[in-house]
Amino acid sequence: MVTPTTELVVVGPIVYTVAFWRSKMTMMCEECGCRGGARKLFLGAEAIPSDAIRLFDGKDLSNWVKRGGGEPGWKVENGYAEVVPKTGDICSKQTVADCQLHVEFWLPLMADCTGQARANSGVYLQGRYEVQVLDSYGLDSKDDDCGGIYTVAAPVVNACRPPEQWQTYDILFHAPRFNHKGVKVKNARISILQNGI
Repeated sequence: MVTPTTELVVVGPIVYTVAFWRSKMTMMCEECGCRGGARKLFLGAEAIPSDAIRLFDGKDLSNWVKRGGGEPGWKVENGYAEVVPKTGDICSKQTVADCQLHVEFWLPLMADCTGQARANSGVYLQGRYEVQVLDSYGLDSKDDDCGGIYTVAAPVVNACRPPEQWQTYDILFHAPRFNHKGVKVKNARISILQNGI
């Protein structure tokens, strides 16, 4: 069987700090321009295993490219990667197949916005499976809300914290399988825990 690799893509206005080791990734994000009160990673640098492949070291974006090619237009300062408006999404140069991701994100309070306008972002696997990142606190979850697989499956429970608090995803991804002729024999599988639930 052939297992395709996974391209990790960061979409939208959320900023991510990433560490990737073996089959686990840590991401820290913060809304562009909403830096007040942001905290360090839950895990902290001391908790990252020594054999980690770190995609972001707090200094540069050398392990990232702009989606579609080219240099990422985001800026790095104070140990954070920050979105520069209209510079596009970024993709990791590192590719994986089956993986476990640990994602940490922070969403701003956008009280005057509703629905998809509330800090909309996402984590793409293989450029096609999007785990939605959105301020969905207090909503009846749908397949386009935080914790869902965008337009495919709603989260079983809405585990969102209020905006301006750190949140986590633990995503277990099994890539689809194909036989030697390139025919898919097993669909992709994704399990998501949000904030430990």
